[in-house]
Amino acid sequence: MEDIIRCRRLRWLGHLSRMECNRIPRQAHHWEPDGFRRKPGRPRQNWRRVLNKDLRKIETGWDKVQEVAEDRKSWWNRIAQCDFDAG
Repeated sequence: MEDIIRCRRLRWLGHLSRMECNRIPRQAHHWEPDGFRRKPGRPRQNWRRVLNKDLRKIETGWDKVQEVAEDRKSWWNRIAQCDFDAG
């Protein structure tokens, strides 16, 4: 089940990175609130931290996501690695 969820997250990330910059989901992905501080304690898992773990599994960094995701075929090949490496 975790593998399926991970692959779907990565598929959404590829879709998100191909979106135009003026689209609301893309803006929300890059948005960070000003002056926001969390309560003390262990930080909650958020979208970016989870994606960092997923990207490490397929050996891709944030800097490469944009260029690799532009070519859908190569992005899907990277996501397929996710399926086979985990299983």
